[in-house]
Amino acid sequence: MLEGHTGPVNGVAFLSDGTPVTAGYDGTIRAWPEGTSRALARYAAPQNALIATVDGLASAGADGTLHLLSEDGRDRATVEAGIGPLVALASDGNRLAVAALSGTVLIIDTATAQAITAINTGETALWTLGFTDDGTTLITGGSARAPRRWDVATGRALGPIGTVPAPAAAQADRGAQLFRACAICHATGADSASRAGPSLAHLFGRAPASLPDYPYSDALRRLSAPWTRDSVAQLFEIGPQRFAPGTKMPEQRLADPDDRAALMDYLERATK
Repeated sequence: MLEGHTGPVNGVAFLSDGTPVTAGYDGTIRAWPEGTSRALARYAAPQNALIATVDGLASAGADGTLHLLSEDGRDRATVEAGIGPLVALASDGNRLAVAALSGTVLIIDTATAQAITAINTGETALWTLGFTDDGTTLITGGSARAPRRWDVATGRALGPIGTVPAPAAAQADRGAQLFRACAICHATGADSASRAGPSLAHLFGRAPASLPDYPYSDALRRLSAPWTRDSVAQLFEIGPQRFAPGTKMPEQRLADPDDRAALMDYLERATK
């Protein structure tokens, strides 16, 4: 059992000498030489994914920042992706693919740290991605519930790999569809453990930052009024950073009031 992070561990990679490295919700990148813990880098935002590259490491932040690091933890380059919270990474050696919760993917040249292709998948959320062996195709997985293929050079859609229909209830329920993006970080069931974000069980009427086993940010600890349908809807209307400045919650907004109402309806049912 290795201890060092103060929150969920979201990514694991290995240095060239085989040393494990991890990225965490606490914003740190840690190396684990011979079972000890050493912080390589510290960032203000949670780090959602980590991957080894040909010349170091790449870490994807919840603030939308991609960090390219040397193996000793120094930032070689920082890319402000501008596509929202980053959740997944893949590499084919010379290029890096970074996926955002928003459903957008950037292909980045690791030598120049410049984006060379942008792919808008149109999905509510992305969870994973990877290059094919020949490097010509990117495969993504997300809320569409079937792997999808994309031309790396042009970003053109090449079609899905098989089909997995969504449950009938989710097809008919706009709130359930919207919650798929939230489900990356949050569970809803009464017996569910916290993920990258705390469990939402019994959310409405619950005091902020009140689960004993979750490392909340100071921004949420400063809130006092219990969560209500109106306050959660306001959070999604103005965004987490305006609602609770300094929170580590990834920035997400729902501009459409009908979408906010549908999500609140779903949360009322799912979190009882």
